[in-house]
Amino acid sequence: MFHAEHKEWGRLHAYLPDLGCGRSWDDVYRVKPSRLMCGGCGWPMHARLSRRQVPHFAHQPGAPDDCPAGDESPDHLYLKWCLLTAAQEAGAVAATEVTGPNEAWRADVLASDPGGRWRIALEAQLSAITASDIQARSDRMLRDGMSSVRLGGVDDTPVVVEGLARFASGEWVRADPMPLTEFLRRVFDRHMVS
Repeated sequence: MFHAEHKEWGRLHAYLPDLGCGRSWDDVYRVKPSRLMCGGCGWPMHARLSRRQVPHFAHQPGAPDDCPAGDESPDHLYLKWCLLTAAQEAGAVAATEVTGPNEAWRADVLASDPGGRWRIALEAQLSAITASDIQARSDRMLRDGMSSVRLGGVDDTPVVVEGLARFASGEWVRADPMPLTEFLRRVFDRHMVS
């Protein structure tokens, strides 16, 4: 998970340089005893680095199986990290695990421009899911004005592989895949619209 609660500093965000509270990663990484707790179930947590050196928080042993925050696989965390950093590199404001109105949906990463003109939910989908489940999730997001595109990966770089079109010779044609950072930059600069 990218979020944990600290008894004195409040909510920590592993992906922010100051953890969102004016502290550094060294203030929580390998600190014993840990003063971190899960915001979903209240279980003790600790700061970790994945094999790919992605900072995150994990439940300490014995956590309840039904924690609403849940534990994510290292691959899922890494993909979310890739989505988050691509959005930030494009100049977007980005955060993980953002919920929509009435908690109708939750985006793995929500990217938006600083002026609030656009918002895009980026989903790190690794587990099996049906096309109808994806469509239902996309429809819930669309009702709240959230566009979606399908992402793939090339050499650990998120690439928009579906949902792009361009107007050529009087008709709409499917556009070539595009690195996510470039896609978000074009949206941010208003060179692309949904």
